[in-house]
Amino acid sequence: MSKFFVGQRVRVVRNVGFPHPLFDQLIGREGVVCDLSRQGSGGHHIGLRGFGDLIFHPDELEPILPDGHRAGDFTNVQDLIESLTKETA
Repeated sequence: MSKFFVGQRVRVVRNVGFPHPLFDQLIGREGVVCDLSRQGSGGHHIGLRGFGDLIFHPDELEPILPDGHRAGDFTNVQDLIESLTKETA
């Protein structure tokens, strides 16, 4: 499961929650995370700007990375700093 943050661009990739044709039509649409604090019946849910009161399960979303970027493999900040130090030295 991906980790999300407020302001992150995401794409709706699947509907794992409410089986309804209207929700299936949202697949492929892009949005920006505006709220991580909403709680739904299944736990943590994410609110997206431009989607009204709809909330999404993290498994329904995929981060959109800018061209040339990739998700990091680091588990903590110290590992990231050490990696950057090694690559620039």
